[in-house]
Amino acid sequence: MLGTSLSVVGALCLASMQRGWPALLYILCLMPGAAGSGFQFPGTFMAVLSVSEQSDQAVVTSTLILWRSLGQVLGVACSSLVVQNALWYYLEVFVRGPEKERVVGLVRKSVEAIRELPAGYREQVVQSYEAALRVTFLSCSVLAVVSLLLVLPVRLPRLGKRL
Repeated sequence: MLGTSLSVVGALCLASMQRGWPALLYILCLMPGAAGSGFQFPGTFMAVLSVSEQSDQAVVTSTLILWRSLGQVLGVACSSLVVQNALWYYLEVFVRGPEKERVVGLVRKSVEAIRELPAGYREQVVQSYEAALRVTFLSCSVLAVVSLLLVLPVRLPRLGKRL
């Protein structure tokens, strides 16, 4: 429960980040999510082992690792999908000027192109990236809340009672 709760807090912290904060504040925003993962991984492992027979523990362990790996791959892919689509939308909303199409094309190909842009376009593009990342972190927050709601009703046997 603690790990899942910290994951929710961590995702909300990431979604709330603003440009111009001190570097220490950005680091503090990363900590709850990382701590949540640190608590969730061994916690889910112990929970799965506590409800399985000893003869099934190898299969249960490998299945848990498979689901974690699939979740990580799908999480990165879905987050990328959200970022790319939100970025496309926000670039259309925020970027203004006679070279809009060229600027949008450049920054969609490479984030490194931002530093070569004139100051006016650079600010518009950074604002677009900021909004796209916020949408992505908010979608992660929603999934973290769903995860918390799924974990809340789970009741596990106390360890040490089984023989």
